Amino acid sequence: MFPNNLLQFGFFPAWINQLDQLAEMAIPEPWTFSSGFVLQGRFQHMTILACYISSTYYGLNLERDCLGDDPRANELIRVEGEYAFFNTGLLTRHYQQIYAVFQKNKRVGALQPWYFKGWHDESASYMRKISELSLRPFATALPEISAFRPGWDVRMDMAHVLGEGDNLMRVPEPYRAANNLATHIEVAKASALKRAMICPSLVVPQYYGGKIQYLLPLSFDDPERADLVMALQSMDGYYLCSTCLTPEMAYCNARLLGRPTAPWLVALVQ
Repeated sequence: MFPNNLLQFGFFPAWINQLDQLAEMAIPEPWTFSSGFVLQGRFQHMTILACYISSTYYGLNLERDCLGDDPRANELIRVEGEYAFFNTGLLTRHYQQIYAVFQKNKRVGALQPWYFKGWHDESASYMRKISELSLRPFATALPEISAFRPGWDVRMDMAHVLGEGDNLMRVPEPYRAANNLATHIEVAKASALKRAMICPSLVVPQYYGGKIQYLLPLSFDDPERADLVMALQSMDGYYLCSTCLTPEMAYCNARLLGRPTAPWLVALVQ
């Protein structure tokens, strides 16, 4: 079994430089938020890209653990001899797949079992030593994406959404202290579901915890701006919202399945 944290799995010399190299190698896209928003910890530089590659590894490892001894597990994070690698899901400017390649960490007392050797496309010398390439991330999950059903009931765990600490802090500051915050959210939810009926592209899928969920943006004032985002899980004929996200968190989650094109997400990186 591998650690769930990418930076515990492999030692990355000069992490920031590695992110810069990956961004330069991949098809150009925005990897920072125009607002300057950053995630805490090691995700402050190119926060979207850092979150993307770390969450991609986490998701692949989660699937790998679920498969156990099934041979398909090695198709996700492949180990061959002294090498390990996974498909990042990103493409080079020549549309070749980019892989994160590692070699066994031979340093005595090393905390990470693997040492990062670099980002390589499928034709690189390191990849020529590999008999089979790993699958594109979440390839098994993509067929599960079905059309969002705006007519379904949406049930909210309001106690959790408005709970103390991090959850409540996701609500924009002007509304956070409102006595009728729950009412604001319910009104915004009803409006968002009506908009989704006439504009299905408003709702964006995300991959979380090994499952497909849906992101529904809530607007308290300006319908063109997302103030809070509901994460909806499909249940038996209805959707359950156990938590809400900031728009930036939603962007990072949605990016795992593909570059976001919904206007309310694109606006965050323009």
